[in-house]
Amino acid sequence: MASFLALMKRLMGIKRPPPLASNPTSALPACTIRGENGLRGFLVLIDETPEIQAVIRYVAWRAYNEAARITLLSVAPSSEQTDWIFVGSRIRYDSVQQAEERLQRAAAEIHRISGVFSQLILREGDTLQEVLSVLDEYRDITIMVTASRPHGEGMAPLIQAVTATSLPVPVTIIPGFLTPVDIDALC
Repeated sequence: MASFLALMKRLMGIKRPPPLASNPTSALPACTIRGENGLRGFLVLIDETPEIQAVIRYVAWRAYNEAARITLLSVAPSSEQTDWIFVGSRIRYDSVQQAEERLQRAAAEIHRISGVFSQLILREGDTLQEVLSVLDEYRDITIMVTASRPHGEGMAPLIQAVTATSLPVPVTIIPGFLTPVDIDALC
């Protein structure tokens, strides 16, 4: 059978592609491989939007099916300067507490679905800058997953920022209108 295919290719003029250059001085650009041991690592930015539930379910099933790692990032906004020190510290404390609670709920849901324990990262500051910082620090992250707003309600701010910024990983955007049954069928 193999000889028949080779004969047909030769008669049709199909040539074998040249082998990839193994010479380090070739004209091909260098490619940096992320991840360890070929395992995927997902990064999910946990926020208070309702469509994050679709992302959590999607990532949980993908991690279960592929034996992948999950990193959850929650960013507490920087507290604004105020004339009253106590008020400013209380606002900061509350925003950090809310971000930590979101992380814990998301991690519990992912573990309930897939049995995978997530790595939790809590940061304070600008969301996009913290996402870029985490991607720079954690080289085992290979894909970032986020969600769009449901039913054409415009683009989520993170998606707008991510498309305008060069990220070192691909971004998977889950449609926000997907139901849990749709996500289960997709994964």
